[in-house]
Amino acid sequence: MIGYTEVFIPSTGNEKVPYFVNLLEDSKGHKIFQKSFQKYDLEKVIDLKEYTVHDQHVGVVGSGLMGIQLAAYMIQYGFPTVLKTRSEDSKNVAYAKIQKNISKRMSEEEVQKSLRRLTISTDYSDLVNCDLIIEAIAEDIILKRRFSRSFPGFANPQQFFRQIPLRFQ
Repeated sequence: MIGYTEVFIPSTGNEKVPYFVNLLEDSKGHKIFQKSFQKYDLEKVIDLKEYTVHDQHVGVVGSGLMGIQLAAYMIQYGFPTVLKTRSEDSKNVAYAKIQKNISKRMSEEEVQKSLRRLTISTDYSDLVNCDLIIEAIAEDIILKRRFSRSFPGFANPQQFFRQIPLRFQ
């Protein structure tokens, strides 16, 4: 552990306080945050395998470069993730890209364990149980508008929704 912050103010999804947000660094230099109710000393070695399964489910809408990278990151760090893509054909392509992406940083056993956390779907209804949905749709105004109009139909009110902003140059 290379740093931490103790949080005393409750927020949505983090009602129990105090808790700690630890900044951890793995043997390859990757830095990640980990929420914990236990205080650790700086320089403490923490076995991340104890903390790799999260209760929060993540949905990623869009299987382009951004969506693939987001989904790969989420499953690599233990978040059950649903990747929503537009077609059946793109499901296999997305799976292969995610597998290739995480294989660069993980053992084969860790890759298989991470891939079990991934669901790739063409159906918005598979996002219903996600706690967080990230929109990573291609920079196409028609697709983004279609998604925005359909979002209330499949999302429940408790979900947090973050849309990656559309920027035209």
